[in-house]
Amino acid sequence: MPRYLILCQCAITAESLKAWRMLLGGNYGPEQIPDPIVFDPRFCPQESGALAYRILVQRIESSADLNSGSSTPRDVVVLVDGIRPRALSAISDRGDWDHLVAMLVLTFPEISWVFGAVLGEVDGFPIDDHSLSSLFARPRREPLLDSTGLREWVKHKTNDAILLLTKPGDPPVLGVPARKNRAASIDEETDYAFMHGYAAFRYGFMVEVVTSWSLMENLFGKEAAEKEEAGYSLIIEDMRLKFHDKPEAVHLSRLKTWRLSDGKTTGRSHHCPLLNDDLDASRWRFLITTGQLGADQDLMRDNEEYLDRKIIGRGAILYKPLGGISDLWEKSGLTEDLADGARPGNASGFVWPPLFQDEGSADGHGSPGKLALVATTLLQRAGALRETANTVMEFIRGAVLAVESTELLGGKTPTLTLVGLSLKHEFEVKAECAFVGVGYHFGLRRRLEELGAEVAAITRWFHEGIRKKAAGDAKASILNRLILAFREAGKMEEEEECLVVLRRLNRKMSAPASLNPLRWLTHATLSYGEWLLASFSRIVLLTIFWFVALIGAAWLSANCTWVVVASEVGTWFFGGSMSSRSVPWMVLSWLGAVVGVFHLGVLISYLYSLIARK
Repeated sequence: MPRYLILCQCAITAESLKAWRMLLGGNYGPEQIPDPIVFDPRFCPQESGALAYRILVQRIESSADLNSGSSTPRDVVVLVDGIRPRALSAISDRGDWDHLVAMLVLTFPEISWVFGAVLGEVDGFPIDDHSLSSLFARPRREPLLDSTGLREWVKHKTNDAILLLTKPGDPPVLGVPARKNRAASIDEETDYAFMHGYAAFRYGFMVEVVTSWSLMENLFGKEAAEKEEAGYSLIIEDMRLKFHDKPEAVHLSRLKTWRLSDGKTTGRSHHCPLLNDDLDASRWRFLITTGQLGADQDLMRDNEEYLDRKIIGRGAILYKPLGGISDLWEKSGLTEDLADGARPGNASGFVWPPLFQDEGSADGHGSPGKLALVATTLLQRAGALRETANTVMEFIRGAVLAVESTELLGGKTPTLTLVGLSLKHEFEVKAECAFVGVGYHFGLRRRLEELGAEVAAITRWFHEGIRKKAAGDAKASILNRLILAFREAGKMEEEEECLVVLRRLNRKMSAPASLNPLRWLTHATLSYGEWLLASFSRIVLLTIFWFVALIGAAWLSANCTWVVVASEVGTWFFGGSMSSRSVPWMVLSWLGAVVGVFHLGVLISYLYSLIARK
């Protein structure tokens, strides 16, 4: 049952919104009817509204009970008495009502926001989904991945305010990354819908998460087709959609329009005309399935043919289980299709990792104060969730909080941005590990590449004298968190892969600064050992190589048969014995004993680590 909160500026509007709440059925019990939050910012002008913001954050968290884990996306709806869309900037010196609402919208991405009175300019503002009448007129949409573009509107107005601060002749100021394209993730299983939707969100799409037939019909049905309202660049949809509210007569597994034995017309393109090729304007459309056909052996072939005939863009079938967030992007080919931006896979117009801004910029280092305040609050909320989250949905929610914070900071407050980056990757990995529908093993190559690029971009804001060390420390800290997440989930291969990168990074950072030969010898020996530990085949091949090389060297230095030489070298290499036959053999025996003990020790250590894992 949704929990309706009232946020208003006076007692009169509070009473009006209480009447609306009663009409919405929000008076079923004490937990559903928290007291209205009545707050007039004119009586709390301290710190240009920062104090008022903190007060409202605390009151909303308390009323919504978001930290308990009992509330999930779309559970909480905030009824606001009124706003002016044109003034919804998160940057302002005045601390007025619209400014506070803008900051709160960015702080609580999982909350649905509804406005009683919308004054002034509304062109481009998603008023149809955020007016009081929308609560009756259409299905409520999932807010977490910014399906309606409300947070994007606030960011746009914030960027406009940032530009106004730029003086003539100053270099352009970098604003908050913009999401200009939309995606839809359609699946009756909530975890699948949000996992695929989050993948699109992190790569720069505003995402519609569709988990009910009522919402799908509203977005893609016949009435929507008459208005041509869709406008999604990317569609990721499950093949066998079994929505809980879908009528039995509606069949959606087959994409094309077809007739049943009783003569009735059905099919996904029939019931959802905006998904018909004639009206489908998406550039990418992916049908995800386990490949299970049952009695209908022609279903897969028909759907493949339908997607092959897609008029605009391309379509394809992807098979479950997919190996995580990055794997979805690679198997769909979006990494190659969207390779023109700062990071391969980013939606058009979305800039991440953040671009570096030189010292001559208008605002120098540091994010705007109000954005840093919102980002800090987001990170505090994500940190609290980190201690309690144990489901896919909670991990994705935490990842969104971290993503929003890093994008608001844009690297200009680097230490805080790195905290958000660490939480983002940790929540993503935990979501992938907790998600049963993800493959047992998933590749880390792309994640580690992206992590390196993000850290490098953010640490460019540090002084060049400490930039390299800061990047190494940050990456090591994040890798440690990922290793713990993989270990807890029993993902041994992924844990080992991170350990290999971490060892290499730590060895690189611990390279001797002096020319002391003993320290360099120790460093080189440890580096070689860690390089061996990266691969079992590498250990075996190098062990064999050294054994054969010693046999060759001993044979060249003594007049003996191969059998005698191999036997003698075997006692050095595997038994650690020494030879006094001649000076060359004595030296080789010492070398063989040291090399043999070292490689066999590494081999035994590696095998033990595999066997001892739980």
